[in-house]
Amino acid sequence: MQNKEQIVIRSENDKVILERNLKRSGAFMRAFRGEGEEVLKEIESFCGYKNDGFDKDPYETAYMCGRRSVAVFIHNIIDADVDMAKKALRKFEDAKKTQG
Repeated sequence: MQNKEQIVIRSENDKVILERNLKRSGAFMRAFRGEGEEVLKEIESFCGYKNDGFDKDPYETAYMCGRRSVAVFIHNIIDADVDMAKKALRKFEDAKKTQG
């Protein structure tokens, strides 16, 4: 089991950023889950998601790693721990209520 970091919201700005990330994560999930999974598979294939991108030519390696980073970015957003983020938001709002 992977050890995940806890999300801590220290300010209203943190809260706004987290809410924006949750919204973005939801949009990506709607786009790439269900029927969108076929599109995601095409992106993974094009980007070489399951490859390391290594080539003898360092410029080709850099290019392939850049392509792969697109699929990694999409997966990072889709796989974000939404439940943990929502709990952190609730905890922040509860703390604000108790402080006045």
